[in-house]
Amino acid sequence: MATNSETNGHSRVEPVERKVQLTGGSTYTVSLPKAWADQQQIEAGCPVNLYPAEDQLVVTRRERTVEENPHDTSIAADKYDTVALVSTIESMYTAGRDLIRIERIDETAKRRAVTKAVRQFVGLEIVSESERRLVAKSLLDVEKLTPEQTLEQLKRASQEVHREAIEAIVGSGGSNIHVCRHIETIDRLCALHSRRFQWSSADPSTMANGDQTSHMVSYLVAVQLKRIAEHAARIAALADRFERSPDQDVPVTLEAFDESARALLDRAVSGVLERAANPGSVLVDANSLLAEIAPQDGRCDRTRGDGGSSLGLALEVIAHTITRCIDIVTAELREQYRID
Repeated sequence: MATNSETNGHSRVEPVERKVQLTGGSTYTVSLPKAWADQQQIEAGCPVNLYPAEDQLVVTRRERTVEENPHDTSIAADKYDTVALVSTIESMYTAGRDLIRIERIDETAKRRAVTKAVRQFVGLEIVSESERRLVAKSLLDVEKLTPEQTLEQLKRASQEVHREAIEAIVGSGGSNIHVCRHIETIDRLCALHSRRFQWSSADPSTMANGDQTSHMVSYLVAVQLKRIAEHAARIAALADRFERSPDQDVPVTLEAFDESARALLDRAVSGVLERAANPGSVLVDANSLLAEIAPQDGRCDRTRGDGGSSLGLALEVIAHTITRCIDIVTAELREQYRID
């Protein structure tokens, strides 16, 4: 229980201390000041939920159904240009909004862009539309979606982008078209993962079950996986501007580094999903691999000249993936130390 006070122009929540009393010899009760209860929309007979959360006790009003509290929001389309409007819808989706009303949508280009944007998000569908209005609703129950499912799919898609990028760089069949398709999949999965993270952050039962930190780590891992894919895609797009390396040892060297980097990514993500006992071993192997790559990368710098080297680009992709593996394991280690 708390009240609001002003400190330096900012509203601050002050706790209201209450005493637990024994009633009838078998029931504990806590009285609530009527004025405070009225502010919280609590009245006699109103059911509440109590959640234990470490050294805290979280009290909430009973859970509302989607029909009673759909977390809806409205957007006036005529206040935004097309890019900003699509970006706003994306932000609302990832923030956990269940119902998004787009009002005053008069331009055909905007309507087309909004319809396309809605289709990009998992579980979001246009449920009604009129001449000047579109209504999009999330039909996905995020509570039933586990972070493990999304992370596994993200890992596979990121590995595919990594592989396609390396092949495109060295000219062995990689396709930028395939890279772009994987990036679209990764964007959808990351938006879905962010939506679930936002939902879990606002759910008292998540805190009570001790899952909040795990959801945070999963979200950070998803961000790193997206960074791996985006970096690889950017480098692959530059591949045609650089010379193919004439070094006959390149395919063998590159293949070894590439396989090791993808194996590290498997171990790093698996450590998060399976709560590995010794994720620190990935750090040791990652740093050792970076040390092996450094001399090769330095040789590329000395030999590439003005035209550049495909080997140097490929090594940059591999080194970036390894560095992101280190970030993933670091996030997992921080969680373990926090819990322990």
